[in-house]
Amino acid sequence: MATRSAMSPWAASPLSPKKGRGLASPAPARAAGTMKLHEGSVCWAQHATKGFVKMFVSEIHGSRALLKSRTWSAEDGDTSAGTLERDVSELLPCAETPEGRTLYANMDELPELNMAEILANIEHLYCRTQQDLPGADFSAVYSSVGPVLIAMNPFKELPCYSVEWVRAFRAAGIEGSIEGAWRTLGPHCYWVAEQAFQGLRRDAHQSVVICGESGAGKTFTNRRMLEYLLDAEDAFGESQEAGPRRTASQRDAARESREDAKGKIAEANALLESFGNAKTVRNDNSSRFGKYSQLHLDGDTWAVKGFEIEHYLLERSRIAIQPAGERNYHIFYQMLSSSLASEFNLEGGPKAFAYTSSGADLRQIDGLAFRDAEDFDALQKSLTDAGLTDDERRMLLRVTAGVLHLGNVMFDGSQDQAKVRGSSRDSLRLACDLLGLPIDGPQGLERGLVTVRTSAYVRNLGVADSCAQRDVVAKTVYARAFDWLIDRLNDGLMQWRGLHRATIGLLDIFGFEDMPCNGLEQMLINLTNEKIQLIFNSIMFERELEAYKRDGVDVGFDPGPSNLPCITLFTGKPGIIRILADQCKAPGDEDQKDKAFVSALNASFGSHTHFTVAKPSTMGASLELKCKKWGRRFDFKHSECFFVKHYAGEVLYTAREFITKSKDVLPTHLADILAESTRPELSALFHKGADAGRMTVGEKFVKQLEAVATKLEAGKNFFVRCIKPNSKCEPDRVERPLVLEQLSNGGVVAALEMRRAGLPDRMEFRDFYNEFWILELGWRRGSAANAKQHCEALLRNFIGEPTTSMRRRDSNSPRNLASTGALYALGYTKVFMRTGVLAHLRARVHFLRWRFAMVLQRRWRKRKGTELIFQFREMTERLEEIRQNAASGGVAGVPVLCEAINAAERVRRQIFSDFTEAARDGSPKHLLVAPTMDGLGVTAESLPKHLKRWPELRHLVQAAEEVLVQVLDRKDQAQQRLAAAIQERKQEATDLLDIIERVDRELPGAAAGDDSPVDDDRPGGSQVEKERRSIRRACAEAMETLHVLLRERLPQIGSQPPHCLDLNRDYPEDIDPAPLATSLLEEAAAMVQNVEAMVAKLAVSFAVQVQEAQELRQQQLLGLHEAEDEARALSKRLCQLEVASTESDSSPEICRGSVQNPAEQALEALDQVRRCEDQLEKLVHGACDLEGFYAGVAELVRHRLAVTEFLLAAKGREGELRKMREARLRAEEERRMREAHRLALLDPLAPEQSGRLRRASAEMRAAIADVLATTAPSSPQTPLRSQDALPLQDLRTRLDELDERLHGLFGCDGGGTTPPPPP
Repeated sequence: MATRSAMSPWAASPLSPKKGRGLASPAPARAAGTMKLHEGSVCWAQHATKGFVKMFVSEIHGSRALLKSRTWSAEDGDTSAGTLERDVSELLPCAETPEGRTLYANMDELPELNMAEILANIEHLYCRTQQDLPGADFSAVYSSVGPVLIAMNPFKELPCYSVEWVRAFRAAGIEGSIEGAWRTLGPHCYWVAEQAFQGLRRDAHQSVVICGESGAGKTFTNRRMLEYLLDAEDAFGESQEAGPRRTASQRDAARESREDAKGKIAEANALLESFGNAKTVRNDNSSRFGKYSQLHLDGDTWAVKGFEIEHYLLERSRIAIQPAGERNYHIFYQMLSSSLASEFNLEGGPKAFAYTSSGADLRQIDGLAFRDAEDFDALQKSLTDAGLTDDERRMLLRVTAGVLHLGNVMFDGSQDQAKVRGSSRDSLRLACDLLGLPIDGPQGLERGLVTVRTSAYVRNLGVADSCAQRDVVAKTVYARAFDWLIDRLNDGLMQWRGLHRATIGLLDIFGFEDMPCNGLEQMLINLTNEKIQLIFNSIMFERELEAYKRDGVDVGFDPGPSNLPCITLFTGKPGIIRILADQCKAPGDEDQKDKAFVSALNASFGSHTHFTVAKPSTMGASLELKCKKWGRRFDFKHSECFFVKHYAGEVLYTAREFITKSKDVLPTHLADILAESTRPELSALFHKGADAGRMTVGEKFVKQLEAVATKLEAGKNFFVRCIKPNSKCEPDRVERPLVLEQLSNGGVVAALEMRRAGLPDRMEFRDFYNEFWILELGWRRGSAANAKQHCEALLRNFIGEPTTSMRRRDSNSPRNLASTGALYALGYTKVFMRTGVLAHLRARVHFLRWRFAMVLQRRWRKRKGTELIFQFREMTERLEEIRQNAASGGVAGVPVLCEAINAAERVRRQIFSDFTEAARDGSPKHLLVAPTMDGLGVTAESLPKHLKRWPELRHLVQAAEEVLVQVLDRKDQAQQRLAAAIQERKQEATDLLDIIERVDRELPGAAAGDDSPVDDDRPGGSQVEKERRSIRRACAEAMETLHVLLRERLPQIGSQPPHCLDLNRDYPEDIDPAPLATSLLEEAAAMVQNVEAMVAKLAVSFAVQVQEAQELRQQQLLGLHEAEDEARALSKRLCQLEVASTESDSSPEICRGSVQNPAEQALEALDQVRRCEDQLEKLVHGACDLEGFYAGVAELVRHRLAVTEFLLAAKGREGELRKMREARLRAEEERRMREAHRLALLDPLAPEQSGRLRRASAEMRAAIADVLATTAPSSPQTPLRSQDALPLQDLRTRLDELDERLHGLFGCDGGGTTPPPPP
């Protein structure tokens, strides 16, 4: 799409340099296009893919400029050195400075007002982070230029619609400062809504025009503004100008009413989206009709009394034909996916129906599938909440289902005669049943009504005409149902009918469109935008005049050509709409009517300024532009195309199907059939015999458009231009060409051109002086208190004298500064300037700064070169220090370090050669070793341009230092890991040595203090002893190995480099730095494990022998207690016998103590046995001296045998003592008997003595009995030996013989008593 080329402010400037102090002298203004640009000037150049790009003037050759792109600001960041060549007249000035870009929410204040600056400002605003609270910063998605609010679709939720933002704009409205609220709050859709609401005080009719392409956010903006306006009653209703204050109950009731209205309006919008929205190539939910929503307010209380919706230009052609990549209206797919599909015989899905098959497989832009079933459930709820009855809801669904079935009716036949195809009879029957029509009624689809003067007759139609008539019926039925739905919603949204003192209307209309194939719909949409642009131009013109009047500038200017002739081209008599209607009604072949229509247009408007005939030459260029824009080829014939020059550019229209789409005329006989429907709700949509179908689609639309224009012109209007930032519907992404196209289509270019016709550039005196004071003569900044006088002096010196009028001297002269009157005008607070004045002054400032910069740069280069010479020496010294440190660190041969040093050295040598080239005295060594200021001053100025690789040297030296540090760190880390590994191996070896020493020390079967040599190989000994000696030899070998490892091998390995050391890379974590140490340690560990295994085997053998020794010991200890008891008894008896013998006989051989008691010796032997047992117990628990254990057992056996011998000796001793006592008793008895006999013979008292003898004999017998009793054995199992008891028996016998002899001698005892019998 071609657009008007923006006027270059530089090409249009008549200004030339003037003389002054250091400047050119004043001179008359030069002709346009002769302004001289300087190298380094910043400008905008048009770009195919970026819209505009920021460039720098590199060279100028006549009217051509060579431009280069390089980094200008941090936020631009473009380092590509792209080069472009452009004509000077195509360049636009750039207001950005090296310090950065200043963003403007109200773009009327831009220093340079052109499309490139507007585009850059919008993009930078859009990419900012949105603040949560108002007053902190402007909104990121809203800006304004002139009377237009620009709203960028963010494609995400933003916090700028919270309660705080509503309250902020509402407070500004109450305070009466809403028009200037953008200075603190920024432009916003709430700002526009509040202005419209507050404007009701002055004008009872306010309108907001919301336009934009599909997906730009028109519906969202409309909804937000409606919500704001519904709540605005509280703020305005409580003000002093709103009449008496309401009570709390009245306010609560009003609030409940508003909430109910909000819900109903939301449900109404949801219903209209289902029945009037569809998926397009640019939007998944595109409104395919225009909507004018009106809020009706009470002029006294400012309460909302009703809401009304008017719709325009429902896209009826979409019902029968959908463009490629687009769907039909949502309601069709929702019904086909719903649970009610079977009830209306809609099985098979979208592919089973002709009106939905082409869009059946389409998905959303983000790739997700449509949720038609869920949306239908939500639609059912919305129908109920909107107040529709069950019958009304079913009527809408029946009409929708009937239209789908009607689309499946196909025809067979010829061009003159057609009949319903047999396979379509079921579809026809179902459509008739749903629409309440007789089954033969739709036969009218096959016939046409022909009217000739006052008579009419029916004729047969061909297949094409029958299909077209079928589509007309489907479109008409659906459109009438859509009209009925809106009327029904309006009935529920209007609280009361009557006159209202105030209304606020929101017009949601399509934006200007230039699609790949522009058909009838695009033509009518663009006609609407032309009409709105006409209204916009008039408002813009009034706004400009008001700005001049407010600042006291008496000027008049021509706003430029009007677009009214373009509107007349469509709506005039004759006009495109009228010619199209005539072609629709004309007889002839329908396939040829489109071309006939184009031919009629070419004939009627071939010389019209806004119409261009499509010729093969012009068609080629236009199709090539379309191919570049849309990325595919188009095959349009010039005979069916025409061009129209709109305000936004020239558009190519293709007349294919213009006639078919325009024939929205429902024939009378079909209207009568529909009016006779058995469904009352459907028959009410048609009136029998009505002539409402005589107008074509275009004629109906023009009538509706005039009605909308009348409403807009009746009050004050506001404009909101919604912008779609990118075609992918992604947040934080801007496609500059797409945004630029929408800005142009939205009238922004027209607004700029109208401003450019007057004095578009405006600056306050203080700002002007702060920017241009450097141009003042004397180059000394004066006081800003008298800024207006300084501004006037500057302008007179550099621009010239202002004229008194801005009116054109010649209305037919070209519109440039050379042919107009004033170049600037001074107002009360601002200076107004024509386009190009600011650019000229800024170029002067740039030139002056450039001159100063040249001087500064020359001095700076000299100083910088001097610094570079000394820095070069420093770099050389640093490089040498790197080499020395590498050598001292032992890493001089590392490849990566050598490579880094060599790379730095190569660059250093190259720079050294640069020094040689730069030094004019030819002695670079002199400069390097001992530089003098004279030599440096000559060399340094030209040095920097030779040192292209100086940053590279600094970087490489720094990199070499970093590599050296890195290599040394790697070496240290590897050494540390090796030391840690060696220390760990030493600790492990020490642990193994402790283990082997403990094993050797605690070897089973070894006697305490056993220090026999390890190599003792003497024969003999038990198996345990042999094993023990073998284990000791193994322990000695292991200890010797570990001692060698600890003292020699590990320190030797630790002094060597780590294993697999590569200083070119980091030492791997998974590599053992000392594998040899690990291997040696593993061998030592294996030896220790072998010793432990041998010890375990020895312990088993030792345990077996200990068990055997224990059994032997138990055998020896068996009967120990019995022997002890026996020895004690014998000792007691022996003592008694020895005592008795001592008392009765004092002979030396039987004296007490003359012979040691054997029983006591036995007890002493038993004590030795106990001590031996204790020793054995210790040996058993220690389990270390098996030989000692065996020796102890042998000693135990010896003591046990000694005890037995002592016991036998004691018993023998006892027998001897008994024999000695018996002999003594027998001798005593014989003596007594002899004495008794002697006495008996010599003494007459013999009887008495005999008695005494007998009594002594009795006592002897008793003593013998006692001896026998005392000498009885301790155990009944041990009988008294016969040789021990025989002497006593013999003594008793002899006593008995003595008694008998005494009895024989005396007869009785001396006392006359008989002696007692012997015991």
